[in-house]
Formats: sequence, C-alpha cells, structure tokens
Amino acid sequence: MTIIISTSGKNARKIETTDFPNEDYLQQYITNNPESIPLNEIKENTRLFIIAREYGTNSGPIDALGIDQDGEVYIIETKLYKNPDKRKVVAQVLDYGASLWKNSVDYEEFVNSIEKISQSNSGVNFNRKLKEFFGLDDDSVEKIHETIANNLHDGIIKFVVLMDRLSPELKDLITFVNQNSKFDIFAVELEFYKHEDNEIMIPKLYGAEVRKTARTPDRSGPREESYHTDSCDEETRKLYVALKKQVMDFGEDVKVVPLKFYIAFKRNTNFMDVVVQKSKLIVFLNMKWGSLDDSKGIARNVINIGHYGNGQYEFTISGIGQIDYLVTLAKKSYSKN
Repeated sequence: MTIIISTSGKNARKIETTDFPNEDYLQQYITNNPESIPLNEIKENTRLFIIAREYGTNSGPIDALGIDQDGEVYIIETKLYKNPDKRKVVAQVLDYGASLWKNSVDYEEFVNSIEKISQSNSGVNFNRKLKEFFGLDDDSVEKIHETIANNLHDGIIKFVVLMDRLSPELKDLITFVNQNSKFDIFAVELEFYKHEDNEIMIPKLYGAEVRKTARTPDRSGPREESYHTDSCDEETRKLYVALKKQVMDFGEDVKVVPLKFYIAFKRNTNFMDVVVQKSKLIVFLNMKWGSLDDSKGIARNVINIGHYGNGQYEFTISGIGQIDYLVTLAKKSYSKN
C-alpha cells in the first residue's frame, strides 16, 4: 500500500511501507501505544492498559500482558513476518495462556508480581496506576481486581497476535479456532510508514468477525459473610465476631459489605477491610502511612506491596487480646472516611 502526503494540496509525496527494525521495536511501540490495537472493533470504547512487558511464565515471557476497563485479560504476542517461528504463533500464545491460568491460582501472588514490575518501572503502585489510567475510585478498583481474578481462574483470556504482515494461512487458522472453540484469538496486521519525524501506523484487525455467545460465568448476587468465615477455624471466627461487634458500635452509619476477597466496613467509603484466613485475620485500615499512632508497632506498611484491602496499614490479628488496640486505631480510620 502507498500513502500520499501533501501540504495544502501541493507537493504530493509518495510514501512506501517501512520495515520494523526488529521485534523489540514493535513490542515497545505497542507497550507505549496500546491504542494502536483496534480493540474497539471487538468491544466498543475499550481502553487497553499494558500492565507488564516480557511478563514471565513457565512457558516463557509474554511480550505484553494487558487488561481493559472491564477486567478482561489480554496476552499480546508480537512477531515479524520474517521470523520463522511465525507459523507457531497461535500455539505459542495458547501455551502462554495455559501457563498464566495455571500459575494464577493465588491471585495475591499474581498481584504482587505485577506490583514489583510497576514499582520497578515507574515507582507507582499498581492500584494507583489503575485509578489514574481508567479514572476509577476505590470500589471500582476492587471490582476490576475481582473480574481479573475470575477471568484468570476460569481461563478467560483474549489473545492478540500482532505482526507486520499476516499470511492467508494464519488468518484462516484464527477464524477456524474462533469458530470452533471457546478461545478468542485476534490478529493485527500493522503497516508502518515513516515520514521525516512522523510514524504512521495502519492497523487491520482479523478474527473479530466471528461472534460467539458470551461465556463469562454468572457471578451476580451479593456475597454473605459466611463466604469468608466458613473456611476459617473456630477461634478465628470468634476473633471476627468480636472485632465486628466493637466496630459496629462506632455508629449506625457503619455498613458491612462482603466482597470476593475481603469483608469491607464502610462509612462514606471503606475505612477497614478484613481478610479472613484459616487461623488469623488480616486487617487493612484505609489511612496513609504515618497518619496513625501505632504505639505498639504491629502494623506493616503495604504501600509498595500488592494486597486486597484499601489503605497502607496492615495488621495481623491472631489473638483476642489484640482486638481492643486495633479497634482504637480503626475508629480513627472510621472518623476520616
């Protein structure tokens, strides 16, 4: 394909396609410019956020791992047409997907790995990046985490193969796989042009023409506290009941909202989140580090650590004698939130 560039209808110049210098250049370009992938042709108003480049799996590094504002997960593999491995690219992305699915059983561990990448790349924690990129509040961040966790657990992943040129055989293979399986595999052919300091990319998406019935499991409906407390031992259940009783005495405006990963205690927003584990409670207070007088020094600063709840204070509660002290600090968080 040839592009004609002119100025005010004069001085027309013909620009021919340019070769990408290497796959690393293509990979970096997509990481910096994820909007170059025309996902709107799959789902309207989609925004893609690349959460990691060269994300390690047992099957090798994923070129780019992304999510959208609905918590959909994308594995993106870049290849140049001259690469002899291009014939194996569909098997390669499925292999990555299987490895990501198998090793994401512990979602907190997955979030911690992304947190380390986020801190290393920009010094900004992952949740803050989500808020800024998608314009989310705390509740929306929790919801997107829940959706990501569900999708990883169920192996619901969208695969994108991005190349400078697609063979007819690859296009046919992607159509065949999409038509005859539950996988969603898309291919993007990216034409590259350079004119002086300007780069022009023309993406063409293949695979979206196959429409399938949505397969996301129905996860609607409120959760109960028993969703969390049924799996812990009796002593931990007593700890939770004792903590809840004192916190509910803060005021009639205290609301208890069980979510997938924790039980939220809210006033205007979350002031305390409780993760019920088998033999202990992990409690998060929604306060900035340094704003509470933790005279006993039992809190952990989780500002740079991936975690389920809100706030930068984490407390591990394993004995009834810790409850009163925690409640005094929780009341300050209640007052601020």
